[in-house]
Amino acid sequence: MGGNGNPLVCEVDGNGNPLVCESLNNTLRKVTLSGTVLTLAGNGQAGFADGVCAAARFNVPRGIVVDAQGAIFVADCKNHCVQQVEPGDRAVTTLVGVGGEKGFADGQHATAIFSKPCGLALDLDDNLIVA
Repeated sequence: MGGNGNPLVCEVDGNGNPLVCESLNNTLRKVTLSGTVLTLAGNGQAGFADGVCAAARFNVPRGIVVDAQGAIFVADCKNHCVQQVEPGDRAVTTLVGVGGEKGFADGQHATAIFSKPCGLALDLDDNLIVA
């Protein structure tokens, strides 16, 4: 738990820098090994929007995982989807799920529907597992 009951979910990028989902601040942040904090995506306001850096919006990001190429995947709990953050320009796009639509449906990227995804993992073949 972070300050004021703000749940923090952490992962480490390929350079050993901790990445933090600040659930109640609706942001994805990186703490460099030198101690600098950088907001990678979101601006503290809840919402749903693909975009670059502060233009992107999350609504209680909870799960996080990083693939071998440095892409960051975020379980956006109250938007009921999984967002992907590109390592270079930090562009956030909805990878899977229908943002804002809660339910249950199998399907391809934009047709699968989740209900409050909270955990992510990658298997040995880099398939994303959503809990």
